[in-house]
Amino acid sequence: GFVTDEQLRSYLIAADLFATFPVRSAGSAGATKSMALGTPIMLTTSCGGTYSFLAEHNVGVYVHPVEYSEWSTKLTDIFEGSEIKPMPREQIEIRYSWRFTANVLHQAFQECVK
Repeated sequence: GFVTDEQLRSYLIAADLFATFPVRSAGSAGATKSMALGTPIMLTTSCGGTYSFLAEHNVGVYVHPVEYSEWSTKLTDIFEGSEIKPMPREQIEIRYSWRFTANVLHQAFQECVK
């Protein structure tokens, strides 16, 4: 059913883990929201920019999208106390700021007009 923004925020803050397992994705808005609230992330390596951002900072847990036994192993490790390093808030603020987005678009434009 429908969940308000405030309810979603409360759920994400209370969560021990945010897990998403898309087979193909450019990124995950849910994972981004969870990171901003300090929730550790588990996602697939096919989660595009979100996966790349987490891997770049060596945080979160990643699984191959169709290696289901890997999912089971990683989830078991987590449930048995394996710690997941969350993304530092300041890194999220930098990466998802309008200034960063504008710079990326500007660089892409500069590459196109060369």
